[in-house]
Amino acid sequence: MTTIVKLNHDKARKYFLQSENYCNVDFPKYVNFQSLLNEVDKKIGSGQLSSWYDAALKPQDDEKVNYRLLGNKDNNYGWRPYELINPALYVDLVHLITEQQNWKELAKRFDDFSTKNLVTCCSMPMVKHAKKTQRGTQILAWWEGVEQESIKLSLSFNYVYDADISNCYSSIYTHSISWALHGKPAARADRSDKKLLGSRIDEKFQTMRYRQTNGIPQGNTLSDFIAELVLAYADEQISEKIRARKPAISARDFKIIRYRDDYRIFINKPELGKLILKYISECLSDLGMHLNTSKTKESSDAVLASVKDDKIDELFVIPREDNYAKWLLQIYATIQRHPNSGKVVRQLNYFHKKLYERYEQKEKLEPYERADVMMGMIANIAVRNPKYYNWSAAIISILLEYTARSKRKITASKIVRKFEAIPNTGLLDIWMQRVTFPEDPTKKYSEIFCQLVTLGLYPGNDLLWSSSWLAEPSLKKIIKKTPIIDKAELRKLAPVMDRVETDNFRTQPT
Repeated sequence: MTTIVKLNHDKARKYFLQSENYCNVDFPKYVNFQSLLNEVDKKIGSGQLSSWYDAALKPQDDEKVNYRLLGNKDNNYGWRPYELINPALYVDLVHLITEQQNWKELAKRFDDFSTKNLVTCCSMPMVKHAKKTQRGTQILAWWEGVEQESIKLSLSFNYVYDADISNCYSSIYTHSISWALHGKPAARADRSDKKLLGSRIDEKFQTMRYRQTNGIPQGNTLSDFIAELVLAYADEQISEKIRARKPAISARDFKIIRYRDDYRIFINKPELGKLILKYISECLSDLGMHLNTSKTKESSDAVLASVKDDKIDELFVIPREDNYAKWLLQIYATIQRHPNSGKVVRQLNYFHKKLYERYEQKEKLEPYERADVMMGMIANIAVRNPKYYNWSAAIISILLEYTARSKRKITASKIVRKFEAIPNTGLLDIWMQRVTFPEDPTKKYSEIFCQLVTLGLYPGNDLLWSSSWLAEPSLKKIIKKTPIIDKAELRKLAPVMDRVETDNFRTQPT
């Protein structure tokens, strides 16, 4: 697999301007940003977007310049923010970083990190495999670079420390982007002039976020790339601390792997692991980030520590194809122990696959496999675990087909009402709209994004993004009028969601 920094600047630009990289949050298949990105890209060209700002209002003065979509984290008041960056600002930033000289500068900096850092990074955005989705490609990179490598390291090390950064993206200090690219002294000297690439990237992120210097938007591959720049800089600081240690620490005595905000430290002496954790904590603190102490753990079994607890539990979940209700209850119990676990995705995916096959074969559910009981379980899974929204919706879409036609709308309404009592479930609304649309296309949801999904007159993207700060009428029109909802896909939606709509390892239709 190829990392993005191995691409030339033209291919890197095309990569970032792909719909699934502009938004790497799971959406129903009728949501597609590609036409909008293409039109904005053609309009902006190689010009400066700032020349099209309104004289009296700048994007950084507009709180609604981006669209924030919320996913509930814990069935309570915890939430995870995803941002759909204003397409004009997004394309403008893509053009900046993929200018030929700028891209060379970024690629060289990452090359410096990879040769000098003692921390091995396994989370650089990957170029999509031809037969997989972008997310599926990234999942494979994690499996090969982290899990498999971790198990291999158990041959050499007896202890593992696992730690991650708390609220990583919302903690990134935008000035640290320039520090990472040019070093602190040069970046600070350039803060007013903004001639350096890092300073210009910093300014563009502030422009997106009402002049805030804390946090970058989450939910797109471009932000993932910039986060990797800052985290690689943190890795550089960590490496320097380790090298400066007296007496010296031998490189043979430890191995550190990082995947995004998660660190794994392999050692043979626990005291060395604690020392390295201390260095990591200190270096992150200098950048405004902190380790999540509640998730930091030590293990003396390097094999089991290399495999997450949820995957160990998965080994004991034997699919009950003789009783789907009991099978779903097994999955439900696993989720209760490991909320939002990535490994449970595989269980839900397989459950959906087998249930879908039964539906296709017109095989009835047994009396002890009651559809309403299973919908109760899957609805409770959905409200607590935003990572499973699409699989939950897909399973509900099948179970509704096993419900008497006269009761389907009532049952769907009960599920929606259950969700309405939970705050910050906008993303869940979008998926429930996918479930109910074939049967009830006029059903209303509180999430604003859902208003775009209609077979009538397209209401306009200004529901999502304000463009009052733009003085260029034609660009304003492109952003407002270019549909991101594919009406042809809407018209041919089946009541039951098929495998392509949920499986990360199946290529999506183009």
